[in-house]
Amino acid sequence: MQAYSNNNLNNLDIRQQAEEAFEQGIINEQSIFAIKQANPFGLYTPAFFIRVALALLCIVCVSFAAFLCFLVLYQSNNFLLIFLLMFLACYVLLEYMVKTKKYYNAGIDNVLQVFSIVFFAGMFADGNYAHQDVVICIAVIVSAAWLAIRFADSFIALVAFAAILYCIFLVIQPGNPVYSFIPFIFMLVAAIVYLLQQQLNKKTVLLFYKKCFYILSVAALVSIYAAGNVYVVSTLSKPLVSSATAGSGHYTVLWIVSILIPVIYMVYGFIKQRILFLRIGFLCGIATILTIHFYYSVLSPEAAFITGGFVLIIIGYVSLTYFKNSKHGFTAKSYTTLNKNLVNIETLISMQVGGKHLPQQNMQFGGGSSGGAGASGNW
Repeated sequence: MQAYSNNNLNNLDIRQQAEEAFEQGIINEQSIFAIKQANPFGLYTPAFFIRVALALLCIVCVSFAAFLCFLVLYQSNNFLLIFLLMFLACYVLLEYMVKTKKYYNAGIDNVLQVFSIVFFAGMFADGNYAHQDVVICIAVIVSAAWLAIRFADSFIALVAFAAILYCIFLVIQPGNPVYSFIPFIFMLVAAIVYLLQQQLNKKTVLLFYKKCFYILSVAALVSIYAAGNVYVVSTLSKPLVSSATAGSGHYTVLWIVSILIPVIYMVYGFIKQRILFLRIGFLCGIATILTIHFYYSVLSPEAAFITGGFVLIIIGYVSLTYFKNSKHGFTAKSYTTLNKNLVNIETLISMQVGGKHLPQQNMQFGGGSSGGAGASGNW
């Protein structure tokens, strides 16, 4: 089902872990060179700016192709055929680039995935029928989910997750009996996605989707908080807030959720030593403070930013000082991650670099050929 070979992806994972270990000073330059030599990566992934250039070039080419197709077929008013042809062209070209040219996050393949989703969903935009927006959203979910599975693209997985939430938003419209509970429905869906990706992430056969699972975990945790934030809910859903005025039970619950979720994230992250929860909890806590300031401002914006900056500097300095010597499982060293991915890295590196060493031939103890500490024989 996956478009890339397991051997290439497995070697890429080893090389990335070795690069991470090299950045942290666990191995030297000779070791990482030996690891890369022992684990060749046969896919084409250019530098960042090359990827951007290739992506822009692909956008221009596909846009001109779509415009040309429109000029040829617009008299027939058959937009379904235009979207179908462009979808097939983009998807077939994507498969060709991956299979023949071995593209992997090269810019062109990423853009072709996005255009495939756009043109596939566009086929259902032709005409005017009931629940058209929901059908288009479902088309985005189906196509994005398939492309994420096929090409292990974390951005496309994020698109599928966002489309699921938006589809729920379209289905539950004002007047629906459960509309007043839509923030909690979003929180429940995001929690289910988080728990589901946690279970799937444990499966060895799905090792190469770990970036997709990581992005989904971040998106799910942020969505759980955003779905209960008072400002976000009031901005995205005016009818909901008009029924949930200040002092009502619904309004109070949203404020409690906005305050509790960052605290729960940070406490859980500290107890379980999960840096992801700590980071998201800290950012959500800042968002909650800004929300409180927006509705119940005590200081001027200038004074609030200055005070907040001083508080963040103090918190950062105290944390760096306190965690400098790895207390409570955390450290102030500049590690890119605090998870357990590098627990077995030294064993892996030893096997990759050290290999098997055979004893030397004609090796004798005592310094001489006859074992007499060099006193006789061939000293």
